[in-house]
Amino acid sequence: MKIKELHFATLTFEGNNHLLIKYKNNVEVGLSEAVEIVDEALKLVSGNKFLLLTDARDIFSSMDSEARKYITSHDEVNDLVIAHAITVNGMGIRLLAQFFLNLNKKRSYPQKIFSDIEKASGWLLKQYYFEVNSSKELSE
Repeated sequence: MKIKELHFATLTFEGNNHLLIKYKNNVEVGLSEAVEIVDEALKLVSGNKFLLLTDARDIFSSMDSEARKYITSHDEVNDLVIAHAITVNGMGIRLLAQFFLNLNKKRSYPQKIFSDIEKASGWLLKQYYFEVNSSKELSE
């Protein structure tokens, strides 16, 4: 397990190809933070495909439009993501998460919002197994 602590979020890359991003409470994520999170995520995953779990529960934070655009349009990261789950526990953050996913819906990987982190992890694992099995079928 590799952990990177940032002033606005904690990134944890687990051995099962899960990248967990847990945003901290009361932070403003702007372009510089978006660049930092993308750079650190790329270092943690070392070019490997990964499952992305964003934990946005219990926070009152925001991400400006430049940051959202930078993250959603970053091809290097988006090419490595197998699936993306976002966990939320409030209507306000759920609306922001839905807005974020709508910005990013042109991506080829599945994305979904959950209120339960265990269900989100289970869904991500299903997406991983689907990806692995699809790749095997294509190579046979």
